[in-house]
Amino acid sequence: MDNDNPVPPPEVAPATIDSRMTLWLIFGVIVVFTAVGGIYWYLSNKQVVQSIPKPQANIPAPTPETNLSDELNSMDVTASASSEFKAVDSDISGL
Repeated sequence: MDNDNPVPPPEVAPATIDSRMTLWLIFGVIVVFTAVGGIYWYLSNKQVVQSIPKPQANIPAPTPETNLSDELNSMDVTASASSEFKAVDSDISGL
């Protein structure tokens, strides 16, 4: 064996390492863009659903105050004493 001509060690092609790194980088960028796009789409659809107003009936529910007001307004407070006791007088005279 002759030691004057050493055998060079095999070299790993740097293109193979760079091409793998490039593929992983492209894959990572695609994943990031897909995630950001999905989040944007989800949030934009969520806001559209929340911003649609629900139809509401404009009929107010009757409250005791409203009923009392209507009842008070329907009373005749200006009646005289003789008109109030007319029914009682007719009952007494019928006896």
